[in-house]
Amino acid sequence: MYDEENLILISAIQHYRFCPRQCALIHIENIWQENQYTAEGLLLHRKAHSIQKESRHNVVFQYGLPVRSLEIGIIGKCDLVEFRYRDINNHNLINTIPIEYKRGKPKRDDYDALQLCAQSLCLEEMLNIAIHYGYLFYNKIRKRLKIYFNDNIRKQTIKIISEVRTLLDTKVVPKAIYSSICKRCSLYDQCKPEIFSKQLKTDNYLKKNIELLKL
Repeated sequence: MYDEENLILISAIQHYRFCPRQCALIHIENIWQENQYTAEGLLLHRKAHSIQKESRHNVVFQYGLPVRSLEIGIIGKCDLVEFRYRDINNHNLINTIPIEYKRGKPKRDDYDALQLCAQSLCLEEMLNIAIHYGYLFYNKIRKRLKIYFNDNIRKQTIKIISEVRTLLDTKVVPKAIYSSICKRCSLYDQCKPEIFSKQLKTDNYLKKNIELLKL
């Protein structure tokens, strides 16, 4: 069990899965910079959270719901949770569905799904229930993508949380590794991956040749 001071933000899971260096810059160095993508995402989340709660028939929609898991050690907020009841008087909860809003379209990577799964793990602990699936709503295509919380995604989510905790505990920012995803990162100017990646290659080259001279 973790105490309140040692809970990891659920958002760090997505940041880490996207890039461990980005995660460290944000959550260790406290560096943040908006770009078009983050600004659009922030606007979408603000719109989603503008309504706190509403009901339709036997479904209660709870927006911006704070969640946490002391067992796993994470904390965050759900964009939307749908509570489905057996009758219109909100008796006998039969299904709880977390929904995360995303500005773009479905990605090849799994970091959105892992973030959603982490939210469901919090809800399961808080409400003492089982949650079998949730949705990722992608604003660009205006569609929901159903995510099943099977054993594989649960294990992967917990594994990533453990890796994030290890990273944050060491307080060491990983070296920059330049790749095609770097241009999509809001911290591109702060990270300077092209420069530091070249510097790393140069350092490795010099180290290798110095070692050869010692032979």
